[in-house]
Amino acid sequence: VSGMAAWTVRRALRPVEVMAWRASAWSADDLTGRFDLGEPHDELTRLGQVLDGLLARVSRTIIAEQRLTAELAHELRSPLT
Repeated sequence: VSGMAAWTVRRALRPVEVMAWRASAWSADDLTGRFDLGEPHDELTRLGQVLDGLLARVSRTIIAEQRLTAELAHELRSPLT
């Protein structure tokens, strides 16, 4: 019974293990990392899908901020030269 319970828990928590492994592999500069667990079929894979959406929004915000900063830096340098 213990073995069967341990197997069931490991199988149920497999998406969490995959998400943790993928997240630890991403670098601080990589804005393209996603969990990509496929279509949600339980609560944990649904969490992965929600986190993927959150990562996409954060990535778009960071890219927009970087673009704005680069444009501002260019505008500030142009009059000085």
